[in-house]
Amino acid sequence: MARHEQPEINPKEYALSRRRFLRNAGVVAVGAPFLGAAFPVRSWAASPIATKNPWPAYPHYRFALVCHVTA
Repeated sequence: MARHEQPEINPKEYALSRRRFLRNAGVVAVGAPFLGAAFPVRSWAASPIATKNPWPAYPHYRFALVCHVTA
């Protein structure tokens, strides 16, 4: 094999690699917030729906947690 030749790669092994998939998924997950900051979407802020209260009125609840363990 010459110095600059690439070794033969089995296409099946190259196509289905868990390590490669997880590495690329991690790169995308880390890079997604940066892409969102670089290309902000501001169309939702101008819509009239955004000015309405998204949470309807609801009754105020009180919860009590009862634990019957004595030990």
